[in-house]
Amino acid sequence: MVSIVTVTFNARDHVVNCLASVVEARPMDGTYEHIVVDNASDDGTAEAVAAFDGVILLRSEENAGFARGANAGMSTAGGDYLLLLNPDCILPQGAVEGLVRFMEEHPGVGAASPMLVTPEGAPQISYARFPRLLPHLLGLSPLGWLLPRRLKDIGFSGVPPSLSEQDPRPVDAPAGSCLLVRRAALDATGGMDERFFTYYEDIDWAYRMARAGWQRYYVPAVRVVHDMGATWRTLPQGLQLARSYEGKYIYFSARHGPGAGALVRWTTLVCARLNLFLAALLSVLGFCNANWQRKRAFNRMLLSAHHTYSIRVR
Repeated sequence: MVSIVTVTFNARDHVVNCLASVVEARPMDGTYEHIVVDNASDDGTAEAVAAFDGVILLRSEENAGFARGANAGMSTAGGDYLLLLNPDCILPQGAVEGLVRFMEEHPGVGAASPMLVTPEGAPQISYARFPRLLPHLLGLSPLGWLLPRRLKDIGFSGVPPSLSEQDPRPVDAPAGSCLLVRRAALDATGGMDERFFTYYEDIDWAYRMARAGWQRYYVPAVRVVHDMGATWRTLPQGLQLARSYEGKYIYFSARHGPGAGALVRWTTLVCARLNLFLAALLSVLGFCNANWQRKRAFNRMLLSAHHTYSIRVR
């Protein structure tokens, strides 16, 4: 059996569409369960979910974040495979079967993700490299504005795949937006690290799967519609960025040592200030074009995010 786990917070319309798509897709000839963990939404999300027959609704008393919600859902699940499915995803017919078939044919694979596409059908970034300290620091620096994206590690780094791709291939970290996980891989790793509120928790989990000997794959022949960031667009952009950098600091501290986490925090602050200084200098010299104006706005927001994170961890 496949257990689908959806974690939601104030995403009523999206989760309704997601649940309706699952009902229509009828995965595995209906032999599935769908568990929705609602993180204390106040927009009627839980009531809308409860209206769906057969959906198992878990109501959290607080918004404890994605990782904790996902673990709560997976601990309730009874399936041999667990599909983490974001509420801003639309599940097409055959998607679950395609991922399960691939996993059945490759018993050493612990997790696999499909190609994520926009509602318009354009490919999205569907997997990540494990963040590396030096490329990450270079990407934050003024030099990062000149480097090709493939040479730096900032967040879910990489470029969107091609729609022509069909063959599965190994990746560091499949996307957590739609992620099929083998029960044995869950048992071997203990699920997601609940220190992460959101962002980087799926990359960290993939890292621990790799350490436990499980392969991770990207299966582009299977495609799932993902309205990326839809459930986060209701939040202030600065808070989104603060959550992202919080996840980044935790990741580097957990996987590369406290010194690495401290270095990333310090470098983020220094590089943001340096970038703002250079943007101001270029403006005075008359060279600050629209591109640099956007960079200036981003780095101002980055400083605000750093401040928000610092307050949260005091």
